[in-house]
Amino acid sequence: DLTLERLRETLRRVNSNDPVNGTWHVNTDSLCKVWCDASNMAVGVVLEVDGKVIEDASWLRRKEDVSHINVSELDAILKGLNLAIKWKFKRIELVTDSNTVYNWLSSVLCGSHKIKTSGIAEMLVRRRLSMLQELCQEYEVMATTTLVRSCENIADRLTRAPQSWLKSCFKADLVALHRRHHFGVDWSF
Repeated sequence: DLTLERLRETLRRVNSNDPVNGTWHVNTDSLCKVWCDASNMAVGVVLEVDGKVIEDASWLRRKEDVSHINVSELDAILKGLNLAIKWKFKRIELVTDSNTVYNWLSSVLCGSHKIKTSGIAEMLVRRRLSMLQELCQEYEVMATTTLVRSCENIADRLTRAPQSWLKSCFKADLVALHRRHHFGVDWSF
């Protein structure tokens, strides 16, 4: 059965490639890098402290979820910030590969300029950015943001399907989803 085969492959990949490993004595006074990513399929977050990954998580998006990709990227940021706060980190670096989200975060975190957004998702974007501000204030978090290329984003793998899976009966649908939001990015692991 194809489903069982995919589950076994996923288990093999987790056992051999899961970045979370090592000593569990995390210095919560250190800077926590929160790597975030989203695709049409999933939202992913990786917490990195002192060069070591301490937690990773991904959430599949509902099939009927039609949120703009930038709104989903903000959802990933909020999920990552929540995880870092649960660990009790006070210094957090939010890492994204979305230029738009980076600019929004820079605006909110620095207060340097007004947020520029419009369109049907404008109020959703503003609400999420307001939530981010409230979380940072409530939990006394000093947050910064960094923009990286998609190929450098370690949370990127959590939002992708292996290339070999695209050779199945739903290949056309997955390829179309991938091309719509991840231009020029190789799916292979």
